[in-house]
Amino acid sequence: MRRQVTPADYFAAAMELLARGGQGSVKQADLCAALGVTTGSFYGHFANFDDFVRQLLDHWEATTFELIDATRFGGTPTERVRRLKQAGAALPHDAEGAIRSWARLNPVVAEVQARADTRRTAALYDVVLPIVGPDQAARMTTIGLTLLAGLHSLHSPVTREDFDAVFDVFEEQILARTVVG
Repeated sequence: MRRQVTPADYFAAAMELLARGGQGSVKQADLCAALGVTTGSFYGHFANFDDFVRQLLDHWEATTFELIDATRFGGTPTERVRRLKQAGAALPHDAEGAIRSWARLNPVVAEVQARADTRRTAALYDVVLPIVGPDQAARMTTIGLTLLAGLHSLHSPVTREDFDAVFDVFEEQILARTVVG
């Protein structure tokens, strides 16, 4: 019986390959082998490899922001900080680091990464603003995104313990600067 796979299966396999071996490990043959399908299956979903990459990046961006956008509103400011930290912990960190590295080499990936960073900046700013006030919100947002990008650059694999060690301190710093209820 022929195995039926979906584009989402290809995206999940690509994220695994990215996490294990970086962007150089994401190749059509490796994707098909990981899924146990033929190249014909690949072409049943994607026009070519560039089309696959564009769809993979769109998928990564959309799923990342489903996590982040769900945390931005509702509840107290402190609850939103904690939800955003939990969403950040749930990101596929090793694949995220590989995407950031890939962005340095590929303008299409760089464009998506820049868009992702812009949305992450806006989300973090929205969450910290009611806590730290406008004078500190931009600074704390920059620190938070720098910590995330730095974590992806320094550790592989990024464990939950690695993430918590950095972002527990960041959360404490935000909450220690409370200027608004």
